[in-house]
Amino acid sequence: FARKSRLGVSAASKGVKLFNFGCGRSAAPCNKTMTVFIVFINFKLFLKIWMKIKSICEDFVVKESMDLKLCEGRYNYFLLEKKNWNTVEVIREIAKRLKIKEREIGFAGNKDRKAWTFQHVSIPSSKERVLGLKIKDVNLKYVGSGKERISLGELEGNYFEIVIRDIDSVDKVDRIVNYFVEQR
Repeated sequence: FARKSRLGVSAASKGVKLFNFGCGRSAAPCNKTMTVFIVFINFKLFLKIWMKIKSICEDFVVKESMDLKLCEGRYNYFLLEKKNWNTVEVIREIAKRLKIKEREIGFAGNKDRKAWTFQHVSIPSSKERVLGLKIKDVNLKYVGSGKERISLGELEGNYFEIVIRDIDSVDKVDRIVNYFVEQR
C-alpha cells in the first residue's frame, strides 16, 4: 500500500458491501473525490487511516458472479457494463428506449452509480434491438437466452476491485471491517 493501492475482495451475495459510502441518485459526479475513514483490523493491531476512495469510477469496480441457466427461452441475457448510472436508472432508460415496462427487465442486485460495474440483466426483447441501443457510459454484451427472468438476489456474489488513494503505507491487512451503510 503506497500512495495508490488496488485491493480485490470477494463477497457473498448475502449483502457484503465493502467501502460503499453515500452512492446513489444523489451521489456526486464521478470526478468528485470522496474522503472516508476506514478501520483496518490486523488481529493484533488497529490502524486508523485517512484515505480517498472512488476518486474516479474506475477506482471502484464491481463484477457480479452469476450462474445463468442458458437454453432456448423468452429472455435474452446480457452483461451490462456501466459507469455514472445506478442500476434502477439505467434499467429505466433501457426500458424507455425499448418501449417495454421496467419490471420486464430483470437484474439480481443494485450496483453503485459512482463505480464501474458489470452485472447481468434479462430482457424480453430481441438481441438485435438491445445491442442496437446507444446509451452514454453503458455497454450491453449478449450472453445467451433462457426461460427465466433474472430476479433480485439470484447472484452468487460480487467481486470488488478497489483503488485506495492518498494512503500511508500499511504492513499487512488480514481482513477488512465490513460496514453496512446506506448504499443507494
